[in-house]
Amino acid sequence: MINIRLETPDDISTVRQLTVDAFSSCEFGHNGEADLVEVLRTNHTESISLIAERNEEQLGHLLFSPATIRTGDTLLSGMGLGPMSVTPNFQGEGIGSKLITQGLSLLNEKGCPFVLVLGHPTYYPRFGFDLSEKHHIEHGFKGIGQEYFFINFLDETIAPSVIGGRAFYSEEFGPQHE
Repeated sequence: MINIRLETPDDISTVRQLTVDAFSSCEFGHNGEADLVEVLRTNHTESISLIAERNEEQLGHLLFSPATIRTGDTLLSGMGLGPMSVTPNFQGEGIGSKLITQGLSLLNEKGCPFVLVLGHPTYYPRFGFDLSEKHHIEHGFKGIGQEYFFINFLDETIAPSVIGGRAFYSEEFGPQHE
């Protein structure tokens, strides 16, 4: 049985190693995701860091950190999903899905209006994410296609107010243009 819980300070070193291990086996290898998690955790107290565990063994981690959508003079705050890590031996067993589902539920309870994610086009739609282009919202990362950018409106009433907007992750994710 997989349990999802909030991260505690005792989890930090294990989360770092889990993140390095999870990304070292992917196509591009480890590219600083563990460092990014640590910086986001330190710089943004409103971040939400979740742990997936079984029998007290940590098998997965997911971080949500502040993100915004700017439309003209309006700035709306929500959250960005990621990085997400699952121990390589347990990938494909639904641990990431459980982390995302629990995280979205928690953010919805807290009144978060939206969640952004840059990710695989066939993975995130199953969790209620729409292609952001459908809502005329773009990210500002150079070299990453808009077809990898998704939004989940936890509060559907805000959707009309962000049409044509530009989404921004926290500056720790790197340069993002207007």
